[in-house]
Amino acid sequence: MSPQEKAEFLAAGVDVRKVKSLITHCGLLSPFLMETPMFVARILFFGADKGGRYSPPQTGCRPQINIHGIHTSCVIEGLDGEVAFSFDREHRVSLKLMFPDQYPDELKVGDAVNLYEGNKLIGTGRVIEAR
Repeated sequence: MSPQEKAEFLAAGVDVRKVKSLITHCGLLSPFLMETPMFVARILFFGADKGGRYSPPQTGCRPQINIHGIHTSCVIEGLDGEVAFSFDREHRVSLKLMFPDQYPDELKVGDAVNLYEGNKLIGTGRVIEAR
């Protein structure tokens, strides 16, 4: 949130800290992710029959992402109102790196991404947009 946006909220009588606290408390986003760059990707999740998960991942899951050989954590959110992502079908999701300051220019539009839980490949896809 920019300083100008904070000033506008304060002028309107909104306590920005309480809003962030409420969002965090509800489990929607952690404070450090609220201002993190977001990438939109098309991801195909794998079921157990293909070595992936036994249950479908849900919005808010935090797998590891492999970007050009670098493994880091990310948060996945559904963009089309999806809460759970079925297997063997592409989903349009947002990807937010949990440590964007450590990898500022690693993820770009067109990049292939692989998602892991431990050593298990749970999904693969491609970045289609940066926001």
